[in-house]
Amino acid sequence: MIPKEKKIRINIKVKFTMVSMNIFLSIATIITYSNLESSSLASQDQQWISHGPYGGEVLSVAVDPVSSDRVYAGTAYGGVFKSIEGGLRGIPVTIGQIECVTSVAVDPLEPRNVYAGNWQELYKSSDYGETWTKINDKVGNSIIINPLDPDIIYVAGSNDVVYKTINGGQSWEAATDSIGLFGLIRDMAMDPTGPDVVYVLIEGGPIFKTIDAGSTWSDAIYIPQLYWPKTIDLNHTGTLYVGGCVGMAEGLIVRSTDGGVSWATIYSSQILNSSIESICIDPSDSDILFAGTGREILRSSDTGWTWEEVYVNSEDLEYTNDVNSLCIDPLNPSTVYAGLHTGGLLKSVDGGFTWSKVEMGYPMITALTKDPQDETILYAGSKREGLFRSLDGGEIWLETGLKRGWISSIEIDPLRTNIIYMTGSGVQKSIDHGHSWTEIDSGLSLAWEAPYSIAINPDSTNVLYLGTGGTEGGALYKSTNGGESWDELLRGLVTWITVDSTNTAVIYAYIQPHTFTPGLAKTYDSGLNWGCILPELITTLTINPANSSILYVGSTGSAKHILKSDNAGSTWSSINEGLPSLTDGILSIRIDPSNPDILYTQTGRQGIFKSTNGGAKWTEMDPQLPFKQADHSYQLDHTMVLVREGNYLLHAGTQAGVWSLTLPPGAKGDVNRDDNVDVLDVLRVVHIILKLPPSPTEYELWASDFNSDGEVNILDVVGIVNKILNPAFSTNHILGEK
Repeated sequence: MIPKEKKIRINIKVKFTMVSMNIFLSIATIITYSNLESSSLASQDQQWISHGPYGGEVLSVAVDPVSSDRVYAGTAYGGVFKSIEGGLRGIPVTIGQIECVTSVAVDPLEPRNVYAGNWQELYKSSDYGETWTKINDKVGNSIIINPLDPDIIYVAGSNDVVYKTINGGQSWEAATDSIGLFGLIRDMAMDPTGPDVVYVLIEGGPIFKTIDAGSTWSDAIYIPQLYWPKTIDLNHTGTLYVGGCVGMAEGLIVRSTDGGVSWATIYSSQILNSSIESICIDPSDSDILFAGTGREILRSSDTGWTWEEVYVNSEDLEYTNDVNSLCIDPLNPSTVYAGLHTGGLLKSVDGGFTWSKVEMGYPMITALTKDPQDETILYAGSKREGLFRSLDGGEIWLETGLKRGWISSIEIDPLRTNIIYMTGSGVQKSIDHGHSWTEIDSGLSLAWEAPYSIAINPDSTNVLYLGTGGTEGGALYKSTNGGESWDELLRGLVTWITVDSTNTAVIYAYIQPHTFTPGLAKTYDSGLNWGCILPELITTLTINPANSSILYVGSTGSAKHILKSDNAGSTWSSINEGLPSLTDGILSIRIDPSNPDILYTQTGRQGIFKSTNGGAKWTEMDPQLPFKQADHSYQLDHTMVLVREGNYLLHAGTQAGVWSLTLPPGAKGDVNRDDNVDVLDVLRVVHIILKLPPSPTEYELWASDFNSDGEVNILDVVGIVNKILNPAFSTNHILGEK
C-alpha cells in the first residue's frame, strides 16, 4: 500500500502532468530527449566479437625462431592469426588493417619484428604482432629475409617487380628493373648459406637468379619438364627444388644441383589435383623434404628420390584441398605446419606422420540462419568449408556432416527443426540436425545448373520451392514431399525465394524468365503463375512481420539500393538517405522483432547500417563491423540474423567468419526502441493501456513500465511525459524519493 503522503504527491504530479500533456500535444511539436542512459544502443562499450567458425584458408605460416610457442598464420580472410600456445589455437591480430595475408615472416635475429603482406601492401610489427605499421603500399608478397643481416629483405608485388630494403623497411628500391620481369611472381627463395643468391619464380614461366644480391640477374631459366612451376626452395647445399604441374593438374617435382643449369625429375603423379603447391626443406636435415599438393602432403627422407603420403584429404576428394604452405619449427624440426586452401591449419609433432587441426583462419560465410524454436542454435554456411553449427549463440562452432563445399542457402523446418535443407554444392537434406545428409535431386536438372535458394512453406513444411541457375538458364522447382521428388514450375534463373508466412500462396522470388520481364516476381497461387512487380536486380526481400503489405528489397547494380512498398509490391519508393554509394549492393535486410520500424541492412563492402524510422534514414552502426563481405554474388542473401538472448544479439556473416554484437534493450520510456523518448512512445503506452492492437512485445512491456512497478498504467504515461519535458526526470521523482 502506498503511504498517504506519497498518494498526495502522486495526485499532484498527475494533475500537473496532465495539464503539461495537453499543452505538449496541442502545439504539435515533438520534443525529443535522445541522450539516453548508458543502457541505450549507443553504448560505447559495444564491440563486435567473433568466436569463429575456424578453418578458413591459410596461405602462409611462420614460427618464431626463438620460441616455438609463437606461431603466425597468414590467412585469406582474417589477416594474421597468432598463437602463443605452440599452434594449439590462434587469435587474429591484424583486424581492420590487412585482411588477406599471402606471406608472413619473422626476423631470425630479432623475432619481435614480424612482417605480413600481400600483393599490394606490407606491414611490420615490432611487438610480436600486437600492433602493425604499413611500410610499403606497393608490395608485400613472398617475403624473404637475409638470415645474416635481417635488415635486408626482398618482397614481390603485383607489378612484376621485386623490391629490396637494406634498412628494415624504411626505404625500398626495385631490385629487378634490369631484367624486366613479365608475369606474376609466384615464389622466391634465398640460399641460406649464401644469401646473396636469390631465385625468383614467375608463375607459369621461367626462373631468374641473382648471385650478387640483386645487382645483376641471369637470363630466364626454363624447366622443360614443368608445364606450370608454382613453388621453389633450396637447401644448405645449394640444391634447388621446384614443384608445379605437368599437364593441367598432375604433380611434378624437379631438382637441380648446379644452380638451375640442368634438372632431374624426382616426383611425378598422374592423379587429379596432385599439382605441387608448396615445398619445404627440414633446416636441420637436408635429406628430409615435404611437398604439398591439391589433395595431400608428401614426405621424403632421401632428398626427394622416394616419397610417401603422410596426409590425404580423404574426406572428399571431389573438392580441392590445396596445401598452400608448409613450415618446419626451426627449434623442433619434428613439428611441422601445413596451411590449407580449405580447412585451416594442420600441425604434426612427429615429423609429419600424423596431423591434427589448429583453430586458425576464418571461412567466408555465405549463409547464416537460426533455429526457429531455439535462437541459441545457429547455422553458418561457407564458401568452401561446408556447414557449421553453434549450440550457444555463436560462442563455439562445431563442424557438421557437411565439411566441404559451397553453401548458398540454409532452411530449417519450423515445425521439425531436426530437418534442414541446404543448397549450393547440390541440394541436400538432413533429418538429424546436420550430422548426416542425403542428396534430394530426383527430378532436378543440375548437370549444368547450380541450386541457389530453397524455401519452405511454413504451413505445410513438406512443400518446398527451389531456385537454380546455370548455362541453361535455370528453373523454379516445387516439391510436395519434402524433397523426395521435384516438379518444374518455370524456366529461368531463380536466385532466391521468399514465402509470405501470413498467406503462403503468396511467394516472392528474383527470376530471369523467358515469359515475362526479369526482376522481382510474385505469385498468388503457390507458384503456378508469376508476374514481375519490380524490374530490378533484387538481391534480398524482407516482409514486415506485423504487416505483410510492407516489403523491403535490396538491389545491386542500381543507385536505388533499398526500396520499400507499403502495398505488397504495387508501388515502390527508394529509401537510401544516409547510405553511401554501394559497390556491391545489399546482402541482407532484417527487421527488429520489438519494433518493425527499426531495420538493419548489411552491405557488400561498406558494413552494416541501421534505420529507426522504417528505412527513411540510415546511419552506419557504431561500432563498425571489423570485416565486410569481400564481394557480392546472388547467393549471398541471408548473412545476418537478429536473435533475442536476454539482450538482442546481431549476428553478421562476413568474409572472415561470424561476428556478433550485443544490442542492449534500450531505456525505460523508449517504447519503440528508436533511441529517443518522444510523443510516439507516449501514444504507444496509451495503446497498451487501452489494449488496442497490436499486442505488446516483451520489450514494449518492459519499456512502458516506466516506474518499474510491474504494471503499465497512467503513472507510466505521467513519467514518460515528464521525461520528455525534463530530461533529468526519473522514476524517483514520481514516487517522491530523493
